[in-house]
Amino acid sequence: MAAGKGKSPVRVFFKWITGLIFFVFFAATVFLYSLYSLTKEDMVVPLAGRIMASMNTSIPGVSMQQLTAAVRNSRSRSITPFRGLDSTITLQEIEGRSADEIRVLLFSKLAANLYREGVDPFFVKLKEPAIRNKLEPLKPFLYYITADFSTTLRYFLMVPAVVTALLLLLLILLSYRFGKLVSPGVVFLITGLLGIGIFSLAGRALETFSFAVPAQFREKFSALLSGSASDIVGTISGSFFHNFLLVFYAGCALLVLAFFGKFLYNIITGKSESESRLEL
Repeated sequence: MAAGKGKSPVRVFFKWITGLIFFVFFAATVFLYSLYSLTKEDMVVPLAGRIMASMNTSIPGVSMQQLTAAVRNSRSRSITPFRGLDSTITLQEIEGRSADEIRVLLFSKLAANLYREGVDPFFVKLKEPAIRNKLEPLKPFLYYITADFSTTLRYFLMVPAVVTALLLLLLILLSYRFGKLVSPGVVFLITGLLGIGIFSLAGRALETFSFAVPAQFREKFSALLSGSASDIVGTISGSFFHNFLLVFYAGCALLVLAFFGKFLYNIITGKSESESRLEL
């Protein structure tokens, strides 16, 4: 946009450059925050439990019916299915649950230990060879569902967050009048729309990159995306979609506030409609 009357061309140039850089860092910050929110224990442990349960359809040598019977027959009404780990299952936890739900509960217990212990200590403590053999091929991926990764991501998130905040402040300072609302509002709006579009197609994207999954799990992974466990993909993409949707709403709110503020300003100052153009 050409510099308007009374505007410094240099200031306008630097405002647009700042806006573009702000867009990149802001989009990266929203993405990383969405990813970080998925790595919190209350989110990633149930999610990892469902993924493990879907890719490991059973505990070797033990059916869910046998496990339920073992819990009922136990004097304490509880058992520890994974030796070496804090994985106690009580009768109250499995009462009224289906076999699939019990399986998810079991692997959620496993995932909780993995999250808190970290990958190497987890495998040291796990005494079930059959489970170890099933999970060891996934070792490169298991780090991403640990508290260590969540902490690392939180610290890493601080860098783009601080840069984004500074760029936002600079963008506001370089903008004119109600443009101080419009400039960030436009960036918020575009960022939100971009994220909404991308994560609406997240399921297809995951199918495209399924080649990165170890060969022995690839068929089950594809079934995971398109079968009964497809809601896992919805949970993952939904976290990103939700945050970008909030950004989109924030952008809309800033633009509405700017236009409404300009409208009131014109009424109070008595300016004509021809003079009511918003200046960025």
